[in-house]
Amino acid sequence: MRLVLCTLTSLIFVSLYSQTVDSLIVKLSNKICIEIGEIEQYSDFSDKFDACYDKAMRGLVADRNLGEIRLIANKDSLSKINNNIIPYMMDNCEMLKLVISKELEKPDDGVVSFPTDFNEKKLKKAKKHPDRWNGKIVAFEAKIIEVYSKQDEMPIYKVRIGEQFLIVSSAVRSGFEEKGSHIRTFGYLLTESINEMTKSEEITFLAIAVLDLRTEQLAYVPGSIMQVKQWINGQIPTAKKD
Repeated sequence: MRLVLCTLTSLIFVSLYSQTVDSLIVKLSNKICIEIGEIEQYSDFSDKFDACYDKAMRGLVADRNLGEIRLIANKDSLSKINNNIIPYMMDNCEMLKLVISKELEKPDDGVVSFPTDFNEKKLKKAKKHPDRWNGKIVAFEAKIIEVYSKQDEMPIYKVRIGEQFLIVSSAVRSGFEEKGSHIRTFGYLLTESINEMTKSEEITFLAIAVLDLRTEQLAYVPGSIMQVKQWINGQIPTAKKD
């Protein structure tokens, strides 16, 4: 009985903790959204975000809510809050949603969206000389042949490009990670392992945006809007500028 009570207590604590963190994400996101005000393009949001975030945090401290202050003082909870503010705002801040929809409008007629520049031949070269390809941004079309993890974890799956295979670790939880799915994606080739599944690989891939070719749905990492815009407008995305 004691074990059951301890387990139930732990579950209740974790649930309350998660709800409190989530509510703080909503609270801070709404404050930042109001503070940013009207913007005309996504770069305006990027320029204003840090100052508005700092002001929202100062306001939080000024409110003297000890529970909230303890959360932002905790490294793990603060990391979760920071990682989820922009994704929440992209779905719920009306001004930001409007700007993003305009930024990502379909291009003019004649522009071929979502181009690729990486194929079976280049993958062979990358495996033979991985150091030469480390950190390069590439885009390719592939078929998912095996899924190792998805949902709440970082999605990890194996794709086939021609007759070559590549392990993909996705920075975006697209929901498209299903065996047999055909995708286009852009991201970074890497020689350094970022999880257990990639330790034995010569070179792996970190996906930043994923297009499901069947549904034509696009998922991407928050903060990569300008790169996604390039891809939609027929360009291979370039590295983000600081």
